[in-house]
Amino acid sequence: MAKIDSFSELKKNWDSYGAEPPNPKAIEYGKEVLRKIYEEVKIIPKHVEPTANGEIGLIYGKNLDIELEVMSNGAISLVLPVLKEYDDIQIDNALKIIKENPHLL
Repeated sequence: MAKIDSFSELKKNWDSYGAEPPNPKAIEYGKEVLRKIYEEVKIIPKHVEPTANGEIGLIYGKNLDIELEVMSNGAISLVLPVLKEYDDIQIDNALKIIKENPHLL
């Protein structure tokens, strides 16, 4: 959670390519998603990062990556390594998809 909180200190162009700093709502929702996934599945991300468009990226998985991008409206973009992508889903749907694919964790 502290790492996600630290993203609030980033300024515009934090990556020297014009990236937006994470939106405060994206930070709030990012922490909520992180907490809910841990409570439901008992996994922690292997990487947490700000995205260039002001959102929060969470990467899970051991050998293959499950990527979640948490947006400022609470929606999630979820990409599975089996070439499936889900856009604008809510946390409950993301949890269901992750639970249905335990072999990826």
